[in-house]
Amino acid sequence: MIKKVLATVVVIAFAVGSAAMVAPLFFLRPEKLRSDAAHAPAPTRLRIPSIGVDAPVEPDTATATGALTLPGDLTWVGWYSQGVHPGQAGDAVIAGRVDASGVAALARLGEVRPGSRIDVEMTDGATLTFEVARAESYAGNRQPADLFARSGTPRLSLIASGRSRVVVEATLRPAR
Repeated sequence: MIKKVLATVVVIAFAVGSAAMVAPLFFLRPEKLRSDAAHAPAPTRLRIPSIGVDAPVEPDTATATGALTLPGDLTWVGWYSQGVHPGQAGDAVIAGRVDASGVAALARLGEVRPGSRIDVEMTDGATLTFEVARAESYAGNRQPADLFARSGTPRLSLIASGRSRVVVEATLRPAR
């Protein structure tokens, strides 16, 4: 699909030696050049009613090298913006911390069971609802092989890091 690029043309007249020159300058509107992914709504809030999670989402938790980092505030979760947006094909990843005091946003993520509901509020005002398919705990830095996938069924993976890594995988429920 070819997208139209809007441009503003300004004609500038200037003199070169004894001849007058006319040169058009094009100012491309960068918002029209961005990919659809750049325009896709981003997550702003994560809710998991079964364990009482209602956490704001930090919009970009990727380092300059593309590594996933965790928000500095324990009560927030972070969205890995280098991956897919929630609701798009592939695996959208949101991560947070686990702490012994239970203050961290994802402290109780290990209690989530298959069938539980996860709601993700988006910048466009929509709420996407996911259903937990599985929840597993991994030792050290281990993780599912398809974590961060960029194709396939729209999924959401929640990662809670602490002594072990809890990964909850959920699939998008159809809009009603």
